[in-house]
Amino acid sequence: MTPLRHEDIRSLLAANEAPCVTICMATNRTYPDNQQDPIRYRNLVDRVAAELKAQTSAAEASSIIDRLREVQDDHGLWTHGTGGLAVLASKGRHQVFKFPRAVPEVAAVGDSFHVKPLLRHTQSAGRFHLLALARDRAALFEGDRYHLEELDVPHVPLNMADALAPAAVGEEAGIGETKVAGQPAAGTGRPRFATVQAEQATRRLDFLPDVERYFHALDRAVTDQVSVPSRLPLVVAAIPENFSHFKAASNNPHMIGTFIPENPFALSREELRERAWAAFEPEYVERTQGLADQFRGALTKGLATENVVVAGREAANGRIGILLVDADQRIPGELDRATGEFHPAAAGNNTTDDALDDLAESVLRTGGEVVVVPRDRMPTGTGLAAIYRY
Repeated sequence: MTPLRHEDIRSLLAANEAPCVTICMATNRTYPDNQQDPIRYRNLVDRVAAELKAQTSAAEASSIIDRLREVQDDHGLWTHGTGGLAVLASKGRHQVFKFPRAVPEVAAVGDSFHVKPLLRHTQSAGRFHLLALARDRAALFEGDRYHLEELDVPHVPLNMADALAPAAVGEEAGIGETKVAGQPAAGTGRPRFATVQAEQATRRLDFLPDVERYFHALDRAVTDQVSVPSRLPLVVAAIPENFSHFKAASNNPHMIGTFIPENPFALSREELRERAWAAFEPEYVERTQGLADQFRGALTKGLATENVVVAGREAANGRIGILLVDADQRIPGELDRATGEFHPAAAGNNTTDDALDDLAESVLRTGGEVVVVPRDRMPTGTGLAAIYRY
């Protein structure tokens, strides 16, 4: 299972491989509630299977449905529910993403993937990555103010044995042939981290050159595989000596200067989350305040809007460079994808369509940036703040 990256959303928005299947659902973290999750998923697959058979050939429909059924049979996936799940499938694509929060239920077949349920998670200003670091091992997490989930990312060496294995050494201690962490730990107890696999690595812990080589390899992998694709800030938890050496070895532009000066492997998951948010919060406040100030300055020059009708039209023309979206607000209705025209929902219509999500999609399709922030950090009361490129 891999984290959903910024570039994944852009790729999904640009996909032209109909029919595209999107299944999203909330998942439970604990037994016995999680026993119902695969059953609910099976029912959603049944719904899309009928639509697929009506839209494409029997062979192509069968191929996509078979891959969707494989997810249903993945026992580890359902045992370690994290809050939300998205499964996206087409003739040339099959991706599964897990989220720390619930996502609205969707079972859709269309000409494009239905990414609205994913946007408010992936574009949230409050997300960060956390690297728990010791001399010989590491663990990687994604989190926000309320949740922290362990990640399983291919090609990130989570112990020294992997990073300094012969194949990796031959590639200058790069990511080479690596092993990956297990499934995320369940519940809120102590994290289940990767452990050293070879006694040789343990015997070499006192040799600083090996530690430095490991830190170099780890930093390069985390930068290339996690931080750059997601663009999320990286918080490091390590005792001061280890952090000092890792910082000296690092070229990660997303690593923040504040770190957690404790042994992360002696902390519970909840303790890690609390300390990570305390370290990240000043960066978060500074960024959201800076964006709000930028919007106010642009508004005085006629280079911004808080009106959904105007913003829809400007987004369709590719003029919006930055869009702030209120995480807690919806504008019932739709935006025409081609023209940006706003069609409000009729009075009394309980539609789930949200013009703010349509607007965010439109801005991302034209290369703009979308940032989802809580209401108390928004510079407007309309649910949006759009800053023009020109």
